Amino acid sequence: EPETGLEAVQALVAALTADKELDVRQIAAMALGELGELGELAGPEAVQALLAALKDDIWYKVRSAAAKSLGQLGGVGAKEALATAAIEDGFSLVHEAVLEALAKLS
Repeated sequence: EPETGLEAVQALVAALTADKELDVRQIAAMALGELGELGELAGPEAVQALLAALKDDIWYKVRSAAAKSLGQLGGVGAKEALATAAIEDGFSLVHEAVLEALAKLS
């Protein structure tokens, strides 16, 4: 039986927040942005998980994917978190994704 959009979002948030595999977290971060672009209700729970991943994930590819998805979704605190990451995150891939996301949101 197919999952509802909300169940899919909850599963992706859980994967992004808690999965030990770096690739799984990266894919979950990207998928949350895609759901948002498709008009599915990603919602504040997804945005909060992406904000946390952007700030705290140890792997730069997860942070980069979170930045891209925040650019797709927007949401409370997205611009501020992206601006902070632009200053504080030293990885060029993350920096690039952050600047693209900020451009989308402005």
